[in-house]
Amino acid sequence: MVNNLASWLADKGELAVSRSELYISVRSFVDAIEENITKFYTNLGQVPWGEVELSREIAWMITGMPSPTFNAVLRSQLPPQYVDATIEQTLKHFQARQVPMMWWVGPSTHPADLAASLVRHGFTYADNVPGMAIDLSMLPETVPAPRGLTIERVTDGEMLKQWVWTWVRGWGHSEKLGEEFYKVAAFLGFGSHSPYRHYLARLHDRPVATASLFFNNESVGIYHITTLPEFRRQGIGAAITLSPLQEARDLNARIGILFSSPQGFKIYRALGFEVYCTLHRYEKI
Repeated sequence: MVNNLASWLADKGELAVSRSELYISVRSFVDAIEENITKFYTNLGQVPWGEVELSREIAWMITGMPSPTFNAVLRSQLPPQYVDATIEQTLKHFQARQVPMMWWVGPSTHPADLAASLVRHGFTYADNVPGMAIDLSMLPETVPAPRGLTIERVTDGEMLKQWVWTWVRGWGHSEKLGEEFYKVAAFLGFGSHSPYRHYLARLHDRPVATASLFFNNESVGIYHITTLPEFRRQGIGAAITLSPLQEARDLNARIGILFSSPQGFKIYRALGFEVYCTLHRYEKI
């Protein structure tokens, strides 16, 4: 990654930069990725029926939704002597709520062998996701998109229902998860006070794609990106990614972050995103 950043600086004519300065730049992207995902999910847990734990050692949230993604430990920096006790204590909260859960393991996770401890406690490895980021000033201005495509911010409950229906179909989620997510998103609201913004793409007035933004300090994360299967490979995925991020840039966000699916990786690279870290996910169903 340092070499990639060095190449970018060379192209801009900024060659007089030390490796330590490059490392600081890369570190800022990694920190933004981990902090944004932690804040994004723990904010979802702020609903009255949710639970959140935020301490120096651990950050987790429970929304009650029937998916491990939405009941998760996002950050863990544990003294080695307390690892087993902390895992057991944390599990009790999730088991009491009878929800599936996920535990994220990333660059700042401590101790380094935490994953092995999770497996001993019954977790199974689910997958890994590349953490990607971009300096928003480097975004392209346009991408090819089909005629008749419009992208709008969700501003009311009826539009949110269309957004949820599209998101559920695009990702293959259950209707039950969609109903529960609607309740959470509706409670968190649509106004400028909320760090969340949801976007719906329509093609000739038909809902076809979704995305969401989450603002945190100078970074903005883009989540829930999906296009209905029958409308893929037309440039809609790139457009529903680019347009919200351009809006975030205009609102003075500096760093954009996302977590890529295998299907979206080439799209995000074409927009200028780079991989800065990998996060591993462990599940307990």
